[in-house]
Amino acid sequence: MRTIVKAIRALVAAAPALIMALAAGCTVKEDRVPCPCVLHVSLAGGDSPASLVGLSAWGQAEEFRDEVDLSMYDPSWDRAVHKGMYTLTAWASGARVSGAGHHVIIPVGSEADSLYACHVPVDATGEEAWAEVSLRKQFATVTVRLRRSPDQMAASTFVVEGNTCGFDLLDFSPIAGTFRHEPVSAPGQGSVSFRVPRQVDNSLTMRAIVPGADLGDIPIGEYIARMGYDWGEESLRDITVIIDLVIGGVMITVNDWEEGAWFDLVTL
Repeated sequence: MRTIVKAIRALVAAAPALIMALAAGCTVKEDRVPCPCVLHVSLAGGDSPASLVGLSAWGQAEEFRDEVDLSMYDPSWDRAVHKGMYTLTAWASGARVSGAGHHVIIPVGSEADSLYACHVPVDATGEEAWAEVSLRKQFATVTVRLRRSPDQMAASTFVVEGNTCGFDLLDFSPIAGTFRHEPVSAPGQGSVSFRVPRQVDNSLTMRAIVPGADLGDIPIGEYIARMGYDWGEESLRDITVIIDLVIGGVMITVNDWEEGAWFDLVTL
């Protein structure tokens, strides 16, 4: 009998220690996947005519990269992400986005893509987060015409060069590098057009050789800057360059602006 009593007393004395041990077993420190955040992306609005949109979220690294069909996800698209702070980038599908990064690089000899894109900060530290995608025009189309001599366009040669070869999708900052493109006039078109990205400086030049005249390197980047053109605008405006061989001048016109400006072909 005394033996049984001693055993009972021992168990009672040991009970607190047993409870603590069991509790410790329930809170073993180990890596556990946290509950995700549901990201709701609104795809309505913007300037892009594209039906497919690339979406990418960057935190410390790329969280995801997907392609979304706007005809199937209108007006919103949802995805679970790890909780954290992100930059959500969206772009019209088809752009030359580097496979392992977030740079859009223009190969030497090519013009810029017809790229519509946007980026928004996302606080995905809670159970749900919301972001609105509104794609904006990330290129400027420059159209060049010869005034009073449109028939000479097909026989003319143009070479465009600059110091910007692309941009970063995370903040749209331009990337310095060689840009070189030779636009060609279509038969009967009377003009040549080429697309350029946001510029890192005013170095854009165009060499124009028309029948009987080599106009040399026309500093159109400087002319555009003198016009007050803003390469940091949310949506870039298109530009028209008119070369007048009679008066020896260049007119720069920015779309939607009421007036253009004339510059001498030789000096600024």
